[in-house]
Amino acid sequence: MLELTTESEIRKFIREKEQSLVFNKHDISEFIFPTQSNFEQSVESSYLEKLSENEKSSMVFKTKKKFADSNYEGDLLEGKRHGLGRMFYDSGRYYFGEWRFDLREGRGMEHYTNGNNYKGSFVAGNADGLGIFRWANGEVYEGEWKQGLKCGKGIWKNLDGDYYYGFWKESKAQGWGKHVWNNGDSYEGYWADYKKCGVGIEKFAGLGEQYKGEYKDAKFCGFGIYKYRDGSLYRGMWVDGKHHGYGILEDKGSEYVGEFSDGKKSGRGFLKEKNGDYYSGEFKDDKKHGFGEGKLPNGQIYQGNWSENVPNGWGVSENPIDSSITILKLTNNEVIQTL
Repeated sequence: MLELTTESEIRKFIREKEQSLVFNKHDISEFIFPTQSNFEQSVESSYLEKLSENEKSSMVFKTKKKFADSNYEGDLLEGKRHGLGRMFYDSGRYYFGEWRFDLREGRGMEHYTNGNNYKGSFVAGNADGLGIFRWANGEVYEGEWKQGLKCGKGIWKNLDGDYYYGFWKESKAQGWGKHVWNNGDSYEGYWADYKKCGVGIEKFAGLGEQYKGEYKDAKFCGFGIYKYRDGSLYRGMWVDGKHHGYGILEDKGSEYVGEFSDGKKSGRGFLKEKNGDYYSGEFKDDKKHGFGEGKLPNGQIYQGNWSENVPNGWGVSENPIDSSITILKLTNNEVIQTL
């Protein structure tokens, strides 16, 4: 693990991390797909262009065929659905579109018994290419498909006002994408397996706060910058959604430069307080704790042991006027013995 011992080293580390934080934004126009108006007429008028002359010469057009649980009306080739046809299932399911040797192939539209429906391209019986899927609950996906799964560029939205546009793989957000929730919150950045992963920007509308940085498994992880509602600013390392590692925290006029652990100042750090006082040394659970140097109430500079934010134990104090040195022992910031 990288060990930084001085304030300047930590500041340099944070500055370099901030400079290397690259965020590539995409244009939403990349995800606007052509409308599919007059879909049936368009399919019907163009499907013959895809058939060879040999196929057409051997086909039976606009005929009927009965199956165990369904009825077919359309074209056949060697007894198989081939060309253009409609499939009526006893369950209420319905398909209209192109076929190739008994498989949906080309453009088509399918209505399912649960109220869902799909309109778009098929390959080997599966949604493949560009298409729109509408769920009975009002959700809609418009975009690219592969082997029946969302894959490529696409836009998803629901009736509540939530939406996502970006890249997909195996029906999960993968790569760059932007998700906006109906409460105004948003995340724009990289995804893996439908989780925020990589570099992104997250805005919390209700809180008035924002994070820009790295993610892992949908949590802040790596380097990131968080702007808090009260004006506080944290720039530094994160683990599991908490400040962890080296960071700089600006908070209501004070500034801490140093180590964090599990969301708290812990380890070596340098604190400049609002009143101008300065402390350098060890911290534990957000408090000065361990060996450090800071100012006593009488104005003298104290170097020694601290506990729960106050000098506690043996140390050395220096008078800023005459630079005289005193060895002393304190309990809860009170001198109880001098040497």
